Amino acid sequence: MRTAGSTAGLVALGAVLVGCGAAPSRSSATYTAANAVAAPAPATAAPALAPTLHESVVGGGPYAPVGPGPLVQGPLVGLARRTTGTVTLRTFTQAWPRPGGACDLLNQQCPPPWCQPTGLVVTELSTEAMAAVRTTPVIGLGPGSQISLLDTPNGSTYLQARPPIGAAEGSPVQLAVVRVAADVATVRLSTADGHDSATPVRGLAVLAVAGRSTSGRLTALTPRGRQVASVALSATPTVASAACQPRPPALPVPGRQPADRAAAEKSVRAAFHTAFTHVPPGQPYSSLAAVEGGSALQGALDQLRANFPRAVQTVTVSTGPLVFTNPATAVVQFTLSYSGGAPYGTKNGTAVLQAGRWLVSRGTYCTVLGYGAATCPAG
Repeated sequence: MRTAGSTAGLVALGAVLVGCGAAPSRSSATYTAANAVAAPAPATAAPALAPTLHESVVGGGPYAPVGPGPLVQGPLVGLARRTTGTVTLRTFTQAWPRPGGACDLLNQQCPPPWCQPTGLVVTELSTEAMAAVRTTPVIGLGPGSQISLLDTPNGSTYLQARPPIGAAEGSPVQLAVVRVAADVATVRLSTADGHDSATPVRGLAVLAVAGRSTSGRLTALTPRGRQVASVALSATPTVASAACQPRPPALPVPGRQPADRAAAEKSVRAAFHTAFTHVPPGQPYSSLAAVEGGSALQGALDQLRANFPRAVQTVTVSTGPLVFTNPATAVVQFTLSYSGGAPYGTKNGTAVLQAGRWLVSRGTYCTVLGYGAATCPAG
């Protein structure tokens, strides 16, 4: 129940993307002198690939943005430096200390492990007319795949469309960033304007062709020149493919069951329906009757209503698979739908049996309120 402008929404969205996919993005691909980003120097054999914060990070600081894309968190490691046609490239990598972040498989929708980001590729590129910086999340390879498209010339990457590099200066460059299998020795990028080839370093290759054409093909070749992968540039990045989409959270192992399981399940689903369906006019707190300790949460619900009134007025819930971990505790997958806020997705929620009634647990309800920047009282 967040909009893009809410502070709490950005905090939680950053946590989700770091944990399950990525981090917040910037809006522009090209930087000027006002941003204090120097264009990469011409390629020579002498200089070491040792980036400094002032040349790699706009604004400095431990979470300073480097170009449009995820936030760079700390030092970078040199990957490659070369010139291809009229484009000079310097690339760096950063490994995240916790690959896949904190995606909680029991409570969140998580992508497959191979599709969870493990770090970044940071690319500095320049021509005579422009200089730009691009950051791209790094994911793995799908089962049986030889190549993952991390960034493509169509300007679309990791959950967000990106403006064409160099378009504002009239000097567009088509950039492709790929992850490849260990047996790939060469990656080629071909467009109507030209072509580029690169040798992967640590399984990563960054290619660039100057020109406006976004059509063409990426190919991956073995040391003997055998083609093992070929992808049309109309393809979207791998992270946006169906194989990479988040899966529903796993349910815990069932435990001892209630004496009348069917009746208990019906009551649990009814509790979730009452707790998370918009209330009738004139009954602002009726949903709390189905929540553990609900009478103490009126103030928190008021906060949510103030923060996201449209979401509270339109919210509905659907419930999915359900298990009982013991006769007095149930875990169920539930999905919230509403207008006026970022999607909540499918999560696991808990219900508890108290005084003969099934109630949505306080923890589950307060987690939902927290998504809307509302805080439950201590206790």
